[in-house]
Amino acid sequence: MRIQKLCAFLVLVAFSYGAGLNDVDSADAAESDTAQDFFAAIDARQLEATFIPADAAVARVILRNLTNHNLDLKLPAAIAGVPVLAQFGNQQGQGAGQGQAQAGGGGQSVGAGMQGQGQGQGIGQGIGQGFGPQGGQVGGFMRIPPGKTMRMKLATVCLQHGKPEPNPRMQYRIVPIADFTNNAIIERLCTMLGPDDLNQSVAQAAAWHVIDGMSWESLAQKNQFESKYVGQIKFFTSGEIEQAKKLVTRLNDSLTLVSSGYETR
Repeated sequence: MRIQKLCAFLVLVAFSYGAGLNDVDSADAAESDTAQDFFAAIDARQLEATFIPADAAVARVILRNLTNHNLDLKLPAAIAGVPVLAQFGNQQGQGAGQGQAQAGGGGQSVGAGMQGQGQGQGIGQGIGQGFGPQGGQVGGFMRIPPGKTMRMKLATVCLQHGKPEPNPRMQYRIVPIADFTNNAIIERLCTMLGPDDLNQSVAQAAAWHVIDGMSWESLAQKNQFESKYVGQIKFFTSGEIEQAKKLVTRLNDSLTLVSSGYETR
């Protein structure tokens, strides 16, 4: 009798647990269908987004829900962080700098991917566990509870070689990547940084080659640090340059196939 009761209890627990998982999955699917566009929420003053660059390679994004209800967001695949004093003109130009908007003042503008990147902190400790009561990020979606804040750490690449390196003392704002450049390769590079699919140094070499027209030779010779005591330290290793070359070639080929009407596999 005791064994029969124990088995019945275990079956009941298993059934209840499975039902709970289905409820979570259904809720997540429903929320993803009604999630708001990230930049639309900013424009509607529902979301406050602060972009703080640590340096050329890393930035932190602080997102605050300004409403009195849960804020479900569809995160953009790629974004740009631009100095607040930057003035954007018409997108123009051909060749390496095609599509780069004209911006002046401050440090370099940077690009990054948001979907799948960064570890939420504070209220979002439950990342990867669905849109639970504590909020969090799942893939390209995020829930922020009313009045609460989420923090993300993003890998970035600089997009304006020759300008000062970003630092936390500079004021930046987040804009859609298309507001800075219509270069499809740059958008792909930034998107790939999101889920950590791409080494930051490789992405940086590729980005400067594509958007700033820097030759592979000049990138290979670029020094990150110079000292009479320890000598010169190159910005990129020879291996990173070779990977960047292959990456740009692959992305060019991929975009050519897409524009020709062929699907890439």
